[in-house]
Amino acid sequence: MTSASRLRRFTLFGVVYFVQGAVLTYFSTFNVLYLRTFDLSFTRIGIVGGVTLIPFVLKILSGLLSDRVSLLGLRHRRPYIILGLLTQTAAFLLFPTVSPADQFPLFLALCLTAALGMSTYDTCTDGLSIDTTPESERSVVQGIMVGGRAMSAVVIASLIGLLSQRSRWAVIFLSIGGLGLLTVPLVLLVSKPQTRSTEQQFSFSAFRALLDGAFLLFLLQGLIYPMTLWNANGMSGAFLNEVLDVNLGRVGLYTSVLGVGTVTGGLVGGPLTKRVGRQRRSTCSRCPPSTASSDCVTT
Repeated sequence: MTSASRLRRFTLFGVVYFVQGAVLTYFSTFNVLYLRTFDLSFTRIGIVGGVTLIPFVLKILSGLLSDRVSLLGLRHRRPYIILGLLTQTAAFLLFPTVSPADQFPLFLALCLTAALGMSTYDTCTDGLSIDTTPESERSVVQGIMVGGRAMSAVVIASLIGLLSQRSRWAVIFLSIGGLGLLTVPLVLLVSKPQTRSTEQQFSFSAFRALLDGAFLLFLLQGLIYPMTLWNANGMSGAFLNEVLDVNLGRVGLYTSVLGVGTVTGGLVGGPLTKRVGRQRRSTCSRCPPSTASSDCVTT
């Protein structure tokens, strides 16, 4: 694997998660504020938030599909990433043409479409990173992904706050849609894996994980975390704006502060995990020196 190919992959992972961070920032904080400009009730806003989360609950299906079905001669990951980005882009480009007050079902459908696109490329980018990244570099890639998403939260929240204060919502939607569209060529520049190991291929035996208690606990955490985060961030923004009379520009700045710690964690966490993880395996007192890391009882 050449250094140029490695750089393209790392760039793709960082950019895709930067785009995802922009979408998450909008939905978790500013969608509530946008809907309140139409005097929508918090009941309807809650419905929008709940429906938008559905694709994240079901995104395992897009992962299974990309495991099993190769599309358009682009193999198993890249076509799904491209379709997800284009689906998300289409939804955001259509947002300015739909009134949430007068066309609520249509607006709800667009939110669902945007979330479906994002959950698809999110899952399949994770799959691509596993397919193309040596195990020794995966913690670094994870740091790039987390850092890219958090950096987006810092930058995009500030920009959305300033634009929303000037009621430039159409510019916000078109900009987020444009970010997704500009990412598509980068996906095509990444070389597709020529072969897939047995571990990377679809297998129904993978469903046995659903019977594992630790996996179910992790799944529950994955459902509760985004639900709590999105609702808390969105309602906090509305509280600041409507109750404390904080302008939207400052709401954006407050939101961007939340991403600073995550940026630091993304930059430090990957290399630290790689270093500490290796040290833990090499000093494990329960396993003989020749034990493979995958067989170690502490991992």
